[in-house]
Amino acid sequence: MKTLHTVILSVILLSLAASCSRRHRAVHREIDRISAIADVDPDSALRLLDSMAPTLAADDNLLMHHRLILVKARDKADMPFTTDSLIRPVVDYYRDRGPSDTLLPLALYYGGRAYTELGDAPRALDYFRQALEALPDSVNPRLRGYIHAQSAGIYYRQNMLDRALAENKKALAISTSLHDTIAMGYDLKDIAYAYMCIGFPDSAMHFLDLAFELSATGTPEWQNFMRGQMASHYYMTGNIQKADSLIRNTLQDTISLPFKDSIYTIATDIFISEEDYTSVAPYLNWLSDSGSVYAKRNAARCLALIEARKSSSDSIHVYINDLLKYTDSIVMVENADAVIRMNAVYDYSVRERENQELKNRTLTLERNLLIASTLAVVLILICLFSIRKMRTNKKELENLNLKFRLLQEKNADNSTSRFSSDQALKNDAAAINFIEKINHSQYKFNEVEWEALINAFVTHSPQFSYIFFQNRILSVTEQRISMLTKLNVPNKTIAKILYKSECTISSAKSRLYKKLKNTTTASAADLNNLIGLL
Repeated sequence: MKTLHTVILSVILLSLAASCSRRHRAVHREIDRISAIADVDPDSALRLLDSMAPTLAADDNLLMHHRLILVKARDKADMPFTTDSLIRPVVDYYRDRGPSDTLLPLALYYGGRAYTELGDAPRALDYFRQALEALPDSVNPRLRGYIHAQSAGIYYRQNMLDRALAENKKALAISTSLHDTIAMGYDLKDIAYAYMCIGFPDSAMHFLDLAFELSATGTPEWQNFMRGQMASHYYMTGNIQKADSLIRNTLQDTISLPFKDSIYTIATDIFISEEDYTSVAPYLNWLSDSGSVYAKRNAARCLALIEARKSSSDSIHVYINDLLKYTDSIVMVENADAVIRMNAVYDYSVRERENQELKNRTLTLERNLLIASTLAVVLILICLFSIRKMRTNKKELENLNLKFRLLQEKNADNSTSRFSSDQALKNDAAAINFIEKINHSQYKFNEVEWEALINAFVTHSPQFSYIFFQNRILSVTEQRISMLTKLNVPNKTIAKILYKSECTISSAKSRLYKKLKNTTTASAADLNNLIGLL
């Protein structure tokens, strides 16, 4: 009855465990589905993630998976990172789980994205490097392309153009293999920008042409943005007429807010270079009112330039004051960013050094503990084995001594039977073979001959066999010495047969007698006498 209760309880527990496991897998699949939605509709993904958050608090694995996709959806929705408090625990969790976890590269990537926006370029690059190392070859190439593109952006901001160009080319190779035309367009545009900064306008124009051709398959906003980039390039290389044609075509279409700053700034530069003050006015007004601080500074500069060309001294000082004001604001922002970056570099280097020292101490401690534990286990096993062996040998020796006493008592009354047994053994073909070869000075015997001799002893001398062949504490050499001794073979001949010295054979006989009789003193003659009684 008790066994039946145990079986029923085990079945119930297994059923509960299986049910829980199925639920976890279902929730993970749902989070993966939301992750796919975040790629195309991040706002919907955020709503779905918010709705399922209250049910995950009790499970770290589900909670961290949920947080990771939440960070991804927020990034896709252009929500800026103001702190690393959300992504850092996620990265730490997947790091602790080890490199085999498939979500570790994604967590490291978004860690890099967070620190990029927080201005911590060294740590961001380190996270991107770790993400590439954790990402297996041929797995998730799209994520690998994103990592190279993000690394390139950091190198651009650090004015490390050669490295930026190399990263962009890696990203382009991946997006080309995936036939991702949008990613290819961005990569080509960034490569063109790098070549322009380095001083290769022809190479820049080549990559811009390729990006412009690809934009025909993209959205209208992307096509307008690429026309603006082409117009900017023509303006910078002195082809004002071509630049004017492209920018006017661009301005005819509706321009989405993220691209307005860039396109309107390009338009104002082109129109002012042509002294077309009528066309430039609405774009300057928009930049002055709604543009970024950089756009406002450019608008103030352009307006001051226009007033200077008109020789209008009444309002030029207003625009110059605006220009100085925005310039001071930008200098303050850039100085603050520079301080943040310097502090980030210093703090990160200190943290890395401390982490490396702690890691080295931990590894040393773990290695020492492992060695000590291994040695302790080995010593314990050796002691246990030795104790067991000693007990076994002691018991076998006691049994052997008892057998000898019984045999000696029996043999004292049965000498005739022993004589006939000896005669039968010496007349056996195997024994005769040994004796004849020894008489002809042939001392080499193979395993078949030894096996035949053992069988002869088993058949004709059961008492001898009982003592010497069923005793596990005797070696093969000791058994062979005993058989040859029973056949009255002298020590010198035994030494030749077994490839030993005569002294070694004598010592072996005395040790064998000590082992069999459990005594401390013995000689070779003692063993000879003992065997003669069997």
